[in-house]
Amino acid sequence: MTPRERILAAIRHQPVDRIPTDLWATDEVLEQLYAHFGGTEPLLRPAKDGADGVARSSALIALYDQLGIDGIANVKPTYIGPPTVQEEDYRENEWGMGQQRQDYGTGAYWEWAHHPLAEAETIEDLRRYRWPSPDWYDYTTITQQAAAYPDRAVRCGYTAVFYFHNLLR
Repeated sequence: MTPRERILAAIRHQPVDRIPTDLWATDEVLEQLYAHFGGTEPLLRPAKDGADGVARSSALIALYDQLGIDGIANVKPTYIGPPTVQEEDYRENEWGMGQQRQDYGTGAYWEWAHHPLAEAETIEDLRRYRWPSPDWYDYTTITQQAAAYPDRAVRCGYTAVFYFHNLLR
């Protein structure tokens, strides 16, 4: 089975040839694995738009192939909205949620550091907030991105119940 067939069969509760696998690791572990298996391009450069996201996912998928990991390719629309804060040690996304780079000696993590609705208490506070607009994205790139991974399950972005809600507050 291809990774796509395996993952989709598991989702449908159908028989699979083996349990589907995925790999979540810190950036420095992924970089070291990638280099160990011969990767030469920067693996974890920022994925600021759809094209960069495809390049990043392609490098991760190549690593997954070498490790026998099914993994899931990620696609997303290209962000074309207002500029966001992008500094060396601090960045914000289009929601205004900010991450601070936290060094710990042998690497660094991006920790959530700013929650734009943390002080919101009234409906008026919510009305004043600059909610992202669907018009801030170019959706025409998604089909082409997904087509780059015919043997992979594909997801668009990341979501979990209350994930963004928690980060906003």
